[in-house]
Amino acid sequence: MSSLSIEKLQRFAQANGYHIHKIFTRNSKCFLVEMMSVKSVDFILLHIPAKYEFQRFNYHSYPLRMVSLDETHSSDDIDNYAHISEDILESAYSTQTDSHIPDKTELPISQHLDQTYKTNIILKDIEGKDAILIKDIHRQIRRLKYCMRGMAHKLAIMNAPYLGILDDQNKISIYHSDLLKRDGVLKLYVVVDFKMFYDRIDVLDQECTQIFKGIFQVLNNNQDIHSKNIKRIMAKQETIFEQSDFLQTCKEKFSNYITQYTELLGDLYKYEADKTEELTQAQTVEPANIHHDMKQNHKKTKLEKELHLMQSSKKELIKALVEVKSKREDLALTIDTILFDNIVMLDKIFKNFAQLDKLQVQLS
Repeated sequence: MSSLSIEKLQRFAQANGYHIHKIFTRNSKCFLVEMMSVKSVDFILLHIPAKYEFQRFNYHSYPLRMVSLDETHSSDDIDNYAHISEDILESAYSTQTDSHIPDKTELPISQHLDQTYKTNIILKDIEGKDAILIKDIHRQIRRLKYCMRGMAHKLAIMNAPYLGILDDQNKISIYHSDLLKRDGVLKLYVVVDFKMFYDRIDVLDQECTQIFKGIFQVLNNNQDIHSKNIKRIMAKQETIFEQSDFLQTCKEKFSNYITQYTELLGDLYKYEADKTEELTQAQTVEPANIHHDMKQNHKKTKLEKELHLMQSSKKELIKALVEVKSKREDLALTIDTILFDNIVMLDKIFKNFAQLDKLQVQLS
């Protein structure tokens, strides 16, 4: 393992126009060095591979712990975009009428996610809003990694106290530091390998500037694309109410069918009970003579046929009732999931638009 001096790295960096700002450690070893280019005023993160070990240094360091984020939770579903408060759930699913979304939502719908790792920081132990913040970093790096294809360098995004890094294997890692002050400001870095920092120092500043320029060009283009897509989607909003009214009518029809079928089934059970009682009596009465016996057998045969037809009708009716109930349940649960998720996502969307308003005010 190579032993290096942070002072020697500092002298080399300063001689080539870079100034060290922070040192991030992991497992008490130097892991990342935050540097600023004096010429371009761009920030980079110098990645120190495990094979290198710096000697003791006087810089104030920021210890990092990895956040164990299960890749299965990084897909684009509602839990990644917003945490659902218990207030919203109680409002929407209590027996009260006129449910509404409260102005303030504090508690996450779930305090825990499935535990997938046993070391570092487990995402299930992180507060709901922070879990969303972490996933935001993860998703944004996942999108921006396509800007880095074919690049010798990678990128990182910080939203203190969390730092997300795309490594040379295109894997995303999220870290947390208790010493990073929470400021709500997103920061973009180019991540440079330690050896490459020395080998490409003459052109490194130009490369990083070009990377930043390319990423911001993509972000600017996407702003226009996303705005047009939002406008196109919002233009469809009027059909939502028509669809909801139509589906509500369908549910009411299913409920009416269920009521009618249930009443008819009750009548059939009563009819079955009466005919069964008649058949029992016909079977227990002793015939007085042959003529009476023939008449009794004819009655029993007729009752048995009626019961058989009734059994067939009852089976068909039960089958129809099961089918209608199944359709109503599926429709009601599916609509509930879609509309509730849409409410939560729209609430998140309008909160995001409010953030745009704040940015506009700040920059006006």
